[in-house]
Amino acid sequence: MAFHLYPSLDGLSKQNRYDLAGKLSGHVGAVLCLSVTEDGSLLASGGVDGLQIWDLRIRKQLGVLSGAGSWGATTAVTWVTRSNDPDNAVFFGTQSSSLVCWWQLPAKSNARAFEEKFDMPLAGSSEITDIAFDNTTGQLAVCNCTGAVQLYAINGNMRLSVLFSVVMQEIVPINITFCKGSDWKLLVFSLYNGAVHE
Repeated sequence: MAFHLYPSLDGLSKQNRYDLAGKLSGHVGAVLCLSVTEDGSLLASGGVDGLQIWDLRIRKQLGVLSGAGSWGATTAVTWVTRSNDPDNAVFFGTQSSSLVCWWQLPAKSNARAFEEKFDMPLAGSSEITDIAFDNTTGQLAVCNCTGAVQLYAINGNMRLSVLFSVVMQEIVPINITFCKGSDWKLLVFSLYNGAVHE
């Protein structure tokens, strides 16, 4: 499976089109989700064969952890970067209801390496449909096909503390996001009827 890289939106507004900037080849089968670090240097791609991490500066795949696809397809992914921590972590959800965290090891050279911090099952035991991180509050939100919505605080060493866990009846949450308005809200979008829940 190949990814197609395109220039920024600035290029689109000037030229009214995108030009192919490069391809990343490595997944076997469909790519289901993507997430890029805030600085644009790393891409995490989830597919039917698991999670892969790419260095976008050199357009190369980084070595993946053994067993990267052992949880089934990677169905949701997000990067977590905290202001008090120079390294990144990537959280991803799987078809088999695992929430997994890979932590970026401190760079000893130009190489980037990751280690698995944890693998935990999400309530409801079904495919994780989305993961969202809010850098301001340090919170991670996760939802799955059975209607489970969970909110976590991310503590030191990427440990999670449950803030709340609910099961939404008769909906399949497909997307979850933080809404920054007068109050902080968590918005959940329903797959089949387009409803938005807060």
